[in-house]
Amino acid sequence: MQTKPRGLARAFGRFLVNLSYEDLPAGVSEGAKSRMLDALSVSFNGSTLPHGQVALRSIRGSKGTCTILGEKTKAAAADAAFVNAVLGHSTLHEDVGGGGHPGTYIIPVALAVGEGRGGAGQDLLTAVITGYEAAARLTQAVPPEMMARGFRAVPALGVFGAVAAAGSIYYLTEDRLKPLDVPVSAAIGCIMRLGIGSRELLDSRPKLVAELVHYNAHQGKQSL
Repeated sequence: MQTKPRGLARAFGRFLVNLSYEDLPAGVSEGAKSRMLDALSVSFNGSTLPHGQVALRSIRGSKGTCTILGEKTKAAAADAAFVNAVLGHSTLHEDVGGGGHPGTYIIPVALAVGEGRGGAGQDLLTAVITGYEAAARLTQAVPPEMMARGFRAVPALGVFGAVAAAGSIYYLTEDRLKPLDVPVSAAIGCIMRLGIGSRELLDSRPKLVAELVHYNAHQGKQSL
């Protein structure tokens, strides 16, 4: 039975929560803005595709203040993050980086949680960068033959970047974020899938962190 936080998880969380907008190099901030614009463009292109319509129907009736790209209706943060993640992955024109395609899970979660919280633009930008940094570092830590062993980077590693982005917007402390707890439980990412279109839906699992981090932030507990 584990009785104390693992040192690596603690150090990882400490690094993530201490990232601040003031410390970001100008080149990093501009790069993040470019990634966000690219993700928005790709998402709008995918808004009319079948995958997006299935995702949209699945959250019908959701109540909230968060934007679904290309739609006039609003939804709860977790639902908006889910639909926007599907849209961002639908055209297969997404970005490539740590965790596979970080723009398809970090940016949708950061946008939804940030809008739900009423955060400032600086908060959103910092959250996106924090998420990308987390995903990149986790990608460096896994064996390069992960894909050959049957696991996809987006669902297996994406949850780490998504929870880091959401935690940044909530200003979670090192103890409250504990970034490896929820993602390790949610990460699966097997390459085997049901058929055409299932990848776009299953790869959007990181949307759950929008809800989980919100719960953790308001319950005042150290873990979920």
